[in-house]
Amino acid sequence: MGIYAGLVDISTMCVVNLYLSAASTPSGDWLVVHMRPDYTSIAIMRGQDLIFFRNRAEGDAEGLADVVHQTAMYYQDRLEGKGFARAFAGGTGRTAGAVDVVRRDIEGRIGTAVELIDPTRAAMLTGRIDVTVDQLAALAPLVGMLMREKLGSPKPREGGAVPA
Repeated sequence: MGIYAGLVDISTMCVVNLYLSAASTPSGDWLVVHMRPDYTSIAIMRGQDLIFFRNRAEGDAEGLADVVHQTAMYYQDRLEGKGFARAFAGGTGRTAGAVDVVRRDIEGRIGTAVELIDPTRAAMLTGRIDVTVDQLAALAPLVGMLMREKLGSPKPREGGAVPA
């Protein structure tokens, strides 16, 4: 048919690329919670290595804060996690303010301040551009996708499974 899909990637991995391409990549273990109206993905990184990934469809019986708590327990028990040096959350939920609610819930569950995902870590917005939080959320995976060629996609640690 002559159709070419172009670049296809998981948006959460693109968000991770934002931080891997930044001047100061988070050290230690760090958490990314990326929300979309239909799903939320959780990635745990150990330095530059992906050690855990989970995708959860919206509408699941368990609340997102519970899923993050389960993920944190798995991280401590099975992945020898000592605590998150940094944590990031962002994207867009089904309701207004969903990201802020999730950030507060996650902070309470993991005991680490949760920062908003910020694409300006890797791409400066120049001029007199005022950008809303929703616009930054939309830009984050796109900017991360641009960084993909520079970095390559995150890969699981050798010998370690990445649970789905």
